Amino acid sequence: MKILLLLIIITLCFSTFCNNVGCGQCETEVCITCKIGYDDNDDSCEKCDYYISSKKVDQLTNPVYLNIEDQCIDISNKIQGNEFNRMPVNSSECTLDFSEKFFSFDMSEVTPSIPPCINTSQINDYLFGKWTSITLTEGTQMSIYNIKILDSNQQIVNKEISMQVSNIVNGQMNCLASSIVSNDEPFSVFLNSNTFILFIGLLNGVNYTISFNAKASVNSDIFHTSLLIDGNDYIDFIDYTDNYTSFGKPQTMVVGEKDIVIYQMKCSPIIRKGIFFSVKTVPYHTLILDTKLSSSFHYVEEININTFSCKQLHIGKKGGLTTTEGSSYGVLFKVYSEKEELRHFFMSIENEPLTLRIQTSCVNKCNQDNGHGQCVISEFKCVCNEGYGFEDCSRLCYYDGKFNTTQENPCYLGTSGCDKHCKCKEGYSYQNHYCISKECLNLGIGSCNRNNKHCLMNCECEDGYEPTQHKMCKLKTCGNKQKNEFEECDGGLNCNDFCECIDGFTTDPNDPLSCKETGILWWHILLIIIGSVWIIFILMIGIFLIVNAFRKRKGFDPKVFLVEQPNMFLNISNSSVINPIEVDKKLPFTTSCVDLTFGDSEFISIGKTYFNQVVFKNKRDKYMLVIIHLPKSPKYVFHTEPEYLIISPKRKATITIYLTLFCTIKLHGMKIPSTVYFSQRKVNLEDIINNLRNQTEETYSKEDRDKHNLMTQGKKIKYRFNFTLKIEASASTDIDMDEIRMIETPIGEGTYSTVYLGSYRGIFVAIKTFKMSFTDEEEREIMIKDIKAECNLMKRLRNPYIIGYIGSVTYIPEISLIMPYAMFDSLNHYCRPPPDGIKLSYKFKMRILKDVAKGMSFLHENSIMHLDLKPDNILLSSLSLSSDSVAKITDFGTSRIKRNSDKGLGTPLYLAPETYEDHYLYASDVYSYAITSWELICEEEPFCDFQDLFSIKSHVLAGYRLPFPDFISPKMKNVIMKCWEQEPNQRPNFGVVSTWMLEIVNETPNISHPQDDTVDNEILSNLIEEKKHLMEQVMFD
Repeated sequence: MKILLLLIIITLCFSTFCNNVGCGQCETEVCITCKIGYDDNDDSCEKCDYYISSKKVDQLTNPVYLNIEDQCIDISNKIQGNEFNRMPVNSSECTLDFSEKFFSFDMSEVTPSIPPCINTSQINDYLFGKWTSITLTEGTQMSIYNIKILDSNQQIVNKEISMQVSNIVNGQMNCLASSIVSNDEPFSVFLNSNTFILFIGLLNGVNYTISFNAKASVNSDIFHTSLLIDGNDYIDFIDYTDNYTSFGKPQTMVVGEKDIVIYQMKCSPIIRKGIFFSVKTVPYHTLILDTKLSSSFHYVEEININTFSCKQLHIGKKGGLTTTEGSSYGVLFKVYSEKEELRHFFMSIENEPLTLRIQTSCVNKCNQDNGHGQCVISEFKCVCNEGYGFEDCSRLCYYDGKFNTTQENPCYLGTSGCDKHCKCKEGYSYQNHYCISKECLNLGIGSCNRNNKHCLMNCECEDGYEPTQHKMCKLKTCGNKQKNEFEECDGGLNCNDFCECIDGFTTDPNDPLSCKETGILWWHILLIIIGSVWIIFILMIGIFLIVNAFRKRKGFDPKVFLVEQPNMFLNISNSSVINPIEVDKKLPFTTSCVDLTFGDSEFISIGKTYFNQVVFKNKRDKYMLVIIHLPKSPKYVFHTEPEYLIISPKRKATITIYLTLFCTIKLHGMKIPSTVYFSQRKVNLEDIINNLRNQTEETYSKEDRDKHNLMTQGKKIKYRFNFTLKIEASASTDIDMDEIRMIETPIGEGTYSTVYLGSYRGIFVAIKTFKMSFTDEEEREIMIKDIKAECNLMKRLRNPYIIGYIGSVTYIPEISLIMPYAMFDSLNHYCRPPPDGIKLSYKFKMRILKDVAKGMSFLHENSIMHLDLKPDNILLSSLSLSSDSVAKITDFGTSRIKRNSDKGLGTPLYLAPETYEDHYLYASDVYSYAITSWELICEEEPFCDFQDLFSIKSHVLAGYRLPFPDFISPKMKNVIMKCWEQEPNQRPNFGVVSTWMLEIVNETPNISHPQDDTVDNEILSNLIEEKKHLMEQVMFD
């Protein structure tokens, strides 16, 4: 029974079109004919059959089929005898004022009609929809909100509505604009005319009710709720390593996903769909906005909010009207003001949201009038002339070895403690054009020790050098395995860490990266000869072992075979099915195999590349073309070498199929289609290749099909067959995301990741999906590397007090960690009194803290600092004291994942004093444990009486701590006080803390604690039932 079920699943997963609802007859996993109502010219049998719009609708001779719930349904009986007509059907009238009106339409009761804005050339154009003639109060707009699509049970469903705005001109229906909206998406109509016709149609459905609220609004009200771009949020930074110029790296946002409006533009008498937005300017700054990443033509119009008239128009092409700078697609323009003000805009949106890039830069217009530079908005920054820099292209106070300032005692620009005006910052002393810190002045210590070579008097390394961890200076080029200026060697023999030869040695002219003795002895030469012979011998053995291993196992990892090749469209028309390995002399060709095994083993490893060679024999007097139609998926890559075969008459040729897996998936029985063509002329086969290459079901047009059919006319010139995979993927921690059942609503969300509940092969799991979209490409690659490092770290850590590791999903951009689900969420839910939190008994709190101490002891024994220990990163797996473990530590990949430009790790409330100086120690985790213990016991946010983080920092650095309540036991108070000692070396390690907590847990049962009086066991029981219901939902939904 299991084998039969597996075969059914494989067939459903890998058949090309046979599982489509419109398929009538299936042959060799390809749909040959479609059911009635579906287009026979569509190989997928997904499109509804066309009707003849020039004739009357007739259920027998000219029926109309409409896509309803993904099925083609005959609606001819509802529109029998209708002719093509876009005019409103059963239209109602409505006058809107400032009072709210409620609308509700049952789509099953309306007559299908032809909307005003649907392209009728390619689809059956009828929709179930409602027509309404709208009249507005003068100078107002129509606002639609609270849109709901309900089923017969009055439940909200995930459907889409087509909103279409039109009017009638000279007796003809005129489409003005349209948009697709969903539940709760607001929609507005903003026209010069106070009357128009609104069509509301339901896509892919009929038995639903559409409801919404509508009213007339004052025109200027739209800007009160529209997108606000505050220029202060996008101010550029200075790159001190590049001549003190702006970075010019804009931030991005996606716009046009909500708050859509139909708007009649003021600068040009056209109507467009789009959004309103406002810009808050920064005095004397230029706000640069760019939509050139878009792929559609559009407009940006600035509006005078007082008169609602045109101020300026930007269009997506060069030289248009008052546009400042543009391209064939997208708009690039700037907004400059000498004061803080709100400017208002409309941006048209075509078929998809736009990516908007924003940067506030070019202060004082880069002093262009003074000849200092210019604002190049295509680079989002000032481009300053020589000797000028910073955000406004002001004159550099020190340039080319000269001071350009009247400042008394000027310092060297760019050195530590020297500001942009060549003046020492507060806390620094001036000496010989350097700014000296107090530490350097008194102790001679800074980034380097002043007495060391190449360390300047300000305790900073001189140009071209960088400090080491031992506060010495070494060349920045040292370590690049190249001999650069001022280096004696680099990474070779007898070369120290500072690229200097050790005493008694000098640069080796035969190996500039190494050093040799000033005089070489005969026995040195002998040792070199013996060593060389020995190395050659070892290399030969190594090469032999590699070659031998390669022969035993056909697996290797060349990057070239990880690249997907162009898609070859599978066109089965005019083809015959054949089995090319049958013993039949009449076969036009044969293959060496049709079962692909990729080596001798039944299982293949993840991340390695395997190959299978197939020999084709052409038995005809014609040229033969072989195309293997490789499946595409982020889970694997198939690659053939060569891409296709053209075999001469009566000849053989070999094609090699490569396979690389990125996760453990089910492969056995998978079919890979292949087509074979014959022709007297080789050029005909090349035309076939060009006809199929880079084509998909969506792009392969009717003209392409007709051309292909013309090229393949005739008998026995086109054949097809399937290769079958006879292998399975090895078990691994690289998981197939499709095997995970997941609830769409997150159970937790943080700055860097979102956590979902799901199940994997019968196990309840937490899926931690990392957020990647907020970083640029370079930062994204670093984050991917760090996340995979966390995966590898968790693989090797197994401990009952550490959250476990099941696997990861890394083959798609949204990388995820799969971990066992801790049923009762994080500890922060239990650190506040009801109703904000859930009350736990005092003994259970002690048990939690004991488990956390044991888990932290295990991490420290494995040389891992947590760096962000707090209640949010402690998960509860049980609420029973009899459980082996009740608390598990998570998120100990903080030091690798949470990179940022501000330096520093962890959460401020839990930071140890030394971490404010960027000193991170194992004892820092012990301090965080103390704050966490206090919070759990006291059920209060630490430092909640402080106004800001600076006050907390000052309080902690001064040696002060949190107050203790009367009910805390003396022993627990002593543990916390020891753990938050000011000096790190005075704090105990977690091995000692674990022993103390075990004693406290063992003594607690004999003590009746005052906190236990308010524990509500009924709330805990309800919580347990709620979690059980949630887990049942995962398993059975």
